[in-house]
Amino acid sequence: SYEIVTGLLRIKLGYKGVAVADLSDLAWAPSGTELGEAAVKSLDAGCDLLILPGKKTLIEGALRAIKSALDSGRLAFKRLEDSLGRIHTLRSKLAKPRHNASKEIRQREAKEMRQFARQLRELE
Repeated sequence: SYEIVTGLLRIKLGYKGVAVADLSDLAWAPSGTELGEAAVKSLDAGCDLLILPGKKTLIEGALRAIKSALDSGRLAFKRLEDSLGRIHTLRSKLAKPRHNASKEIRQREAKEMRQFARQLRELE
């Protein structure tokens, strides 16, 4: 909820890091809550990253729900920009990849990151 993630975690406790919502199992959610709605509510509450089930159709549905919420104004684009800033800060603090990682692994990971960035840009 907004009261917990933004109110308590960010404002009262002063947490400036990345907040993660685990949506891989919605057993905790009120009955009838769909993954897309849970994703939108989590982002709106102040979460930065979402852990989603690995099924492509579920992930695509969540992305459509997020795009729809952005298009309707229900979810502010500024809210996602704030998240991207925190994610960028975290990423810059993480250890650099080891030099002994194979060229194929580095190329695959770079391709995956480019695909993810394209998906985020499509949400605009």
